[in-house]
Amino acid sequence: MNNEKKQRTRPTFDYEGLTEKQIKAVELLQSGDYTKTEIGEIVGVHRNTIAEWCKLDRFNAALRECANEKIQQTLNKLKSRSAMATDILWKLANSEDKRVAMEATKYILDRNLGKTTSKIIVEDSDKDESRIDIEAELEAMDNGDDPIDVDFD
Repeated sequence: MNNEKKQRTRPTFDYEGLTEKQIKAVELLQSGDYTKTEIGEIVGVHRNTIAEWCKLDRFNAALRECANEKIQQTLNKLKSRSAMATDILWKLANSEDKRVAMEATKYILDRNLGKTTSKIIVEDSDKDESRIDIEAELEAMDNGDDPIDVDFD
């Protein structure tokens, strides 16, 4: 591992129309690490104020923009590291430990071909002549007709 410092940079989207406190609240809400009460304490407002801000169109737009930017950053990170992950998975699939190799191979196949399942399909077919139409039999009995002779072995 390298000694890279994590740098928190402000997102690139436009915060126009928001106060500094609202901007900070957006960032804290998007982190998912704080409750509205904690965010209110950090930015210096009551938690009800945070709840009221969440009803504002511009505040919600900033929350969405912030979330979208985080998603894009994560996707970029995953794309940049996908070759490394593929190499590791390939090494596991070629492991001398047969269980490890089997699990890695199964994972590769499942991800590429779809996961196989065992499924029993039971179909109800009205074409089965051995079935009795209960409603028709009840109606026949109401009309005074004899019910059919049914053998219930």
